[in-house]
Amino acid sequence: MNTSKDCLIIEENFVISMDLEDIVKSMGFDFIDQATSLTQATELLEKMQYRMAFLDLYLGQESSLPIAEMLNKQNIPFAIITAYYDEDSLPNSLKGIPIIQKPYSTNTINRVVFELLNSPPCHSRISEVPTSL
Repeated sequence: MNTSKDCLIIEENFVISMDLEDIVKSMGFDFIDQATSLTQATELLEKMQYRMAFLDLYLGQESSLPIAEMLNKQNIPFAIITAYYDEDSLPNSLKGIPIIQKPYSTNTINRVVFELLNSPPCHSRISEVPTSL
């Protein structure tokens, strides 16, 4: 990997992606990439290292679980952001990843960022983030 950035936002909805970027930037993180597809996210993850990531569970009609597995294998802390969440649909390797239900609040994102950067590696986290504080 060539370089490092603060955050990767993987979300196909432009408005949500920009909102997340604004929240993360307001917390002092300036180096943020965005991906709107599995291909774009894979390309970024192959050449960059990230401190954290936010991942929409579905990018259009495609499940983003392959990207979640990639983040997990690279030990990049991440949270899943989704409007459609079914705990049984996640593989065991992703159980315990913070889940943020849409719509979310700024406070929830702030709390998740703190958790992501101050918790054990992805595969050993066990807490789920509430939808509101």
